Amino acid sequence: MIAKQFKKFAEIFISLGKYRTKLMLELEETGIPITRSLMLEFDDTNIHIDDQFMLGSDIMMAPIVIKGSTSRKVFFPPGTWKHFFTEERFNSNGKGFYKEI
Repeated sequence: MIAKQFKKFAEIFISLGKYRTKLMLELEETGIPITRSLMLEFDDTNIHIDDQFMLGSDIMMAPIVIKGSTSRKVFFPPGTWKHFFTEERFNSNGKGFYKEI
C-alpha cells in the first residue's frame, strides 16, 4: 500500500515538472516564492488561513494533516477551481466559501 501511494505521488510530482520549472524562473526574476500564502496570491489581508497554500498561482494545496482523516474543510477563494483527483469543479464568487471535501 505504501509503495502504491508513493508511486501515485511520484507520478504527480513528475507531471508538474514543467510547472515547477516555470515557478523557479519566476522566483529568480521576481522574488515571489514558489509556495505562497492565500493572502499573498489573492491580495486579501482578510484571508487568515495557515493550513492551505498555493503552488504558484494555479494550484491550491489543502493537505489533510490529521491522522485517520479522509476529508477536510477547504476555503475556495473567488474563481473556478477543479479538484485535482476527482475533477469536481467549484465556482466561488465574491469573497469565497468553505466546503468539506
